[in-house]
Formats: sequence, structure tokens, C-alpha cells
Amino acid sequence: MNKRPNKRDRGDGGIALRFHTGRAEPASPHHGRSMKKIMIHRILALLLSLVALCSCDKAHERMAFPSRSMEPTIKAGSTVTVNKRAYEKSEPERFDLVVFTPPDEPESRYGFRIAGLPGESVEVTDEGLSINGKRTEHPEGIRFRPLAAGKPRAVKLGSTQFFVMGDNIGNARDSRIFGPIERSAIHGKITMIEQADAPKP
Repeated sequence: MNKRPNKRDRGDGGIALRFHTGRAEPASPHHGRSMKKIMIHRILALLLSLVALCSCDKAHERMAFPSRSMEPTIKAGSTVTVNKRAYEKSEPERFDLVVFTPPDEPESRYGFRIAGLPGESVEVTDEGLSINGKRTEHPEGIRFRPLAAGKPRAVKLGSTQFFVMGDNIGNARDSRIFGPIERSAIHGKITMIEQADAPKP
């Protein structure tokens, strides 16, 4: 059966049209409003998705890593992704990889590993890491070598301070040199590493 438009005089000179295949039914005046609501809901959902996407982009930042101070964990020339919202609801943990501003270079950003937490006493020697006078297990990638900065000493951290160090101890300018960093100086957590010599897909 061919579809034909059903016409009904609305009494105001206009004609309501509605295609159907069954018995004749007048076009509902609520139909148009329902379609408008559906379209509005779809547009709002799309806008919310775009806002969420923009927020995700602002939360992450890719940075070049030119230094050898974190080798072999992060090789010179690699690219890292920093989650700038990683510590909005939690505190940095020991051995997290973080990006921060060193106290003596306010225009710079470094990437190191957290070794000491607030309130702790930290000591780094050519044999390993000690926290509050006790030797602490550490990730395999850290290279403890004879220190070039003289005799090691314990550093007592304040309630908002962290001790950071490079995995390549012999080639890192870290908290052994510039001292502890403040919690407010930490910009985010390194969550992804694209090694410089990684094979291309």
C-alpha cells in the first residue's frame, strides 16, 4: 500500500500533515515539542563530551626529557606524559616519578623520583638509600655510585617537604644538591614514558 499524507484542517488556515500506513490519525501537537526535547538532549550530551575531552587534554602534558639523570628508567631524548591532576585527591608516594620546580631554579622543571616523604630523615650513599636510619628497598633501575658531592649526610624533611633524586645518581643534580622540595612545587606525576630508542610501530 502506498503511503499517503493524511490532511486535517486545523481551523486556522494551516494544515497538519502526518504520513501513516494505518487508520487515519491527526498529527499530535506534542510531537514537535518531543522532537525538540530529544534534539536538545543530544546537543547537551555532545557538549558535555567535548568539555570532558578538553578537561582530559588539560590534565595531561607531554614533555621532552633531554637529561641523562634518570637513566636507565628514562633515557635522554625520551618523551614523558605528565598527569597534572594525579595529586588532587592524594599525596605523592615514595618512588613516584614527578615533575617539579627546583627551589633554586624557579623557571625550570625537573623530572625525578621521590625518595623521602614529609617528616622523614633521608640519607643517600654509594651503597643505597636509608630512611630514618634504615636501609630501604628501591627500584632496580636506580644506580647508586660513589658520590661526587663529598661525604653523604642525612637530611631531615619538614612537614611539607619531599626528597627527590635521579636514578642515575652519579649524573643527577637532585635534592642532595639543591635540598628538599615543597609539596606546592610538584606539578604532576609521570605516567607514561616514550623511550628515545623505542622501535616505531
